[in-house]
This record gives sequence, structure tokens and C-alpha cells, in this order.
Amino acid sequence: MKKILLIFIFCLTSTLCYGADIDVGAAALVRTTFFSGTLTMISVENPANATGTIDHIEVYTVSAGNIEIATFDNETGTVFSTRGDSGVLSAGGNFDEWDAPGQFSAFNVDTGDYLGHHGNLKTRRNTFGDGMWFTSSDDIPANSVSFTLFNNTTLSCFAEGTVAAPSGFGQVIGIMIR
Repeated sequence: MKKILLIFIFCLTSTLCYGADIDVGAAALVRTTFFSGTLTMISVENPANATGTIDHIEVYTVSAGNIEIATFDNETGTVFSTRGDSGVLSAGGNFDEWDAPGQFSAFNVDTGDYLGHHGNLKTRRNTFGDGMWFTSSDDIPANSVSFTLFNNTTLSCFAEGTVAAPSGFGQVIGIMIR
């Protein structure tokens, strides 16, 4: 009688397992003040903790308007390029959140990427924190764009996602017949 043994690779205990959470940006909270309008802003706080896709976004604004959220790759110093973006979303003012699929298409994020946004609204912020990089134009998408660092601020823009499955995850990698 022949026995077949299937060998699988599983990720059982690692925090970087398929389906684990990615988070990037600062919590979307009511903060003491705000930035207006047409800046493209990238939060210095909480770079992405893993590689995968962004599928949930939260922002806290003072006013209603359109906003576009993106992940930014820090190429060097203050030069950034976008890795992925949400497309234009409609914010109602105060706390807003969106989920993919449905309200936007999930987009890519790599470990160490930063979260940023551009819109015609007022984004909540504090006057303390790690800071932000900004331009005074719409730089989503961005391709090797120079930003200016602004210290002592925390933006209310946050995203979560799902870690990418490692190559070969959960697949049969061998069959042994005895």
C-alpha cells in the first residue's frame, strides 16, 4: 500500500504571517489645530511596519472636501515617490473612514513607507510630534519630488492593511510517495 505525504509551508507564529496587520501614519483623532487645503503632506510618524496592501483609511478633518491618500517611498533625504494611492475620496468633515474594496481599490505599501495625503480640506493636527514633509502642490502621484520638513506636528491620517503572503505560502511544495 502506498502512502502519500503532502508537505506544506505554514506561517504559524510569526507576526509577519499572511493576514497580519499593517499600520502606517498617526491615529485619526481630534487634534488642537489644522492645516488648510492644497498642501501635499506626508506624516513622519509611524512608517509602515510591513509590506502588503492598504485596505482601510481613516482621517480627521475640520471641513468637508476631496482627499487623496498615498503611500510614499523615501528615496533619499526629503525626496519621495508614491508607491500607491486611493484615488480621490470624499470626506464629510470630522472623522471619515473608507474600506477597500468598495470605497477605493487597495494599494501597495512597503515596510518603511510613509502615509500622506492631498486635498481641498482642513486636516486636523497637533503642534507637537515627529513632523511632516510637505509641498504646496498636488504631488499625488509623485515621482522623485523634493518635500520640505516641518517639525513638531502630528497629522490625523492613518491606514491599515494586510501583509503580503510570502512566496509559496500555503502551497504544496513536495509530494513523497512511500
